[in-house]
Amino acid sequence: MIPLPCIDFKFLKTIHCIAIFWAVEAVSLCGSDNAVFEGPPGAKFVFGDEFSGAELNQKIWGLGINKKNLQNEAVDCIYKKENITLEDGHLIFTQKREPVPVAGKTWSKERTFTYSSGGVHTQKEYL
Repeated sequence: MIPLPCIDFKFLKTIHCIAIFWAVEAVSLCGSDNAVFEGPPGAKFVFGDEFSGAELNQKIWGLGINKKNLQNEAVDCIYKKENITLEDGHLIFTQKREPVPVAGKTWSKERTFTYSSGGVHTQKEYL
């Protein structure tokens, strides 16, 4: 059985999720220290976060879906740290309409965004 992230989509409010990452390798989980985690056949547990602290662990997670916190051209929201919270083991992204447009960057230019949201990326690759 593959553990699925707990995601609760509440449009313009919050998204709850847990992070579970799997890397496929040609080794068995049987007898390993990671045997308590079930994944797809041939998978090895490589990284997880229970989001049990008071705030996001910045050694593991960075703001935005990429290291530069740049958005795609067609997206109308910017990622802000204040829109990322932890509650009872859930990572919560809040999306909201900004009363005053917020300055930010896309891959090709600077612009203002009408909405803000939360987004994270891992600080390093987990393979």
